[in-house]
Amino acid sequence: MLDPKHADVWLVGGGIASMAAATFLIRDAGMPGARIHILEELGIAGGCLDGSASPTQPGYVTRGGRMLCEEVYQCLWNLLDSIPSLDKPGLSVRQAIRAFNEQVRTEARARLLGRGPRLP
Repeated sequence: MLDPKHADVWLVGGGIASMAAATFLIRDAGMPGARIHILEELGIAGGCLDGSASPTQPGYVTRGGRMLCEEVYQCLWNLLDSIPSLDKPGLSVRQAIRAFNEQVRTEARARLLGRGPRLP
C-alpha cells in the first residue's frame, strides 16, 4: 500500500473536481498539500465553475447567487465544512456561508440570459 505522506498526486484540470479531490486527499488521506499538483492550462483556476481568484485576498470567489440546497449538494457541504474560513476565524466555509445567508436574504425567481440562440 502506498503511503500518502510520501506519494505525489497529479490532478489534470484546475476545476472544482480537482480542487475537491485535493481537499479530500488532505482531509481524508492525510496527504500533505505540497504533494498534490494541479495542472491547468489556463491562467485561472475554476474550470467551468463560474468564479475566479479573488482580486482583494487569497482565495477563490464564486460569483452570483447559487441555490445550493443541502439536500442536493451534500458532498459539497461536507467538503466546505472541513475548510476553515479565511475571514471568519473559528468557522468553516460552510458555517460562514450559512451565517451570511441568514443575514443577507435573497429571493431569486429568475436568471437573466444573454442574447444566445433561441429555441423555436
